[in-house]
Amino acid sequence: ATMEGCPPALTCVRHHEHRAQCVDCAPEQFALDCPHLWDANLTAAAEETCGLTCLGERNSQCVSIGCNTDPSKNLTCVKASETWSQCVECSEDAFNEDCGHWAEDLLVAAEAACSTTCVVPRRPAPKPCDPATLTGCPAGLSCVKKDDHWAQCVDCAPEQFALECPHLWDADFIAAAEETCGLKCLGERNSQCVSIDCNPDPSKNLTCVSSNEKWSQCVDCSPAAFQQDCGHWSKKLLVAAEAACSTSCSARLRLL
Repeated sequence: ATMEGCPPALTCVRHHEHRAQCVDCAPEQFALDCPHLWDANLTAAAEETCGLTCLGERNSQCVSIGCNTDPSKNLTCVKASETWSQCVECSEDAFNEDCGHWAEDLLVAAEAACSTTCVVPRRPAPKPCDPATLTGCPAGLSCVKKDDHWAQCVDCAPEQFALECPHLWDADFIAAAEETCGLKCLGERNSQCVSIDCNPDPSKNLTCVSSNEKWSQCVDCSPAAFQQDCGHWSKKLLVAAEAACSTSCSARLRLL
């Protein structure tokens, strides 16, 4: 009723007769917060109050807002169902970095919208080979023996190996594949680091963050990547990642 109660630098935005919320109207912070955490009514009210337009960014929703139209971002709003649409970056590197985490309905729609194919999840089912003779793989693939009862064909080309190994293989098979291919499996942004290390390349700025005894994930601690990803994490992973990266996720509600 009074539109009071917000800390300095925040603005009280009323989006319902019985609800108002403190919003940061600084353009950069507004752009970080609005796509992930606000419903359509709050978005409309905040836009009017702050004099800004909320635009979807990579992997944010575009159910109630449009995706950022900056050509350099290469974003497309992809409709996965009647209740969910998401901003997808169609550039090759970003698409293949993200697509392994999507549900099947979003993946199919995004591949059509971006006229591309997801490299990781659209690979054929694992092709077994003979663990005794290490034969039975097509040309270009190597037979990797996990144990006496299972062997599997693996693409030892470095680029393909790097794409597949963090997401699709268990620890025993990774060790066998590394030995067979003479390559090291390293986690990339948002991949698991339960059984492998994160890529130590300083330019990637990756840290292995544990959310519980069974799950650890490579987190990119660079400011832009952190804010892009953190809105999708569980509470436990978020808390651990904020501590590991010495930063805070801006995509957080400040409720009155």
